[in-house]
Amino acid sequence: MEGDVEALRKMSAIFDTSSGTLALPPLPVENVLDIQHSLSRVLHEKSFSGNLPDFLPLMLARDKFDQKSREWKPLHDRVILNDELDLSEFCH
Repeated sequence: MEGDVEALRKMSAIFDTSSGTLALPPLPVENVLDIQHSLSRVLHEKSFSGNLPDFLPLMLARDKFDQKSREWKPLHDRVILNDELDLSEFCH
């Protein structure tokens, strides 16, 4: 694949935006109903506006560091996995 420029370009179009790679932090699971709400919250915090990649890998923040006990505590909040996400408000 190293010498196949066309294949690399197509793969880059799947995972990257026109302005480069989009790196999102793990999505919060506390006090959110679903992935749509969680992702919207993160994109608002980043003041994101632009093009999103065709494929957007997402990770959930399923643990939190407890300063008092100095341990990682699992978060058991239920989050609905949306079949589709509407991100039109962030794209132009």
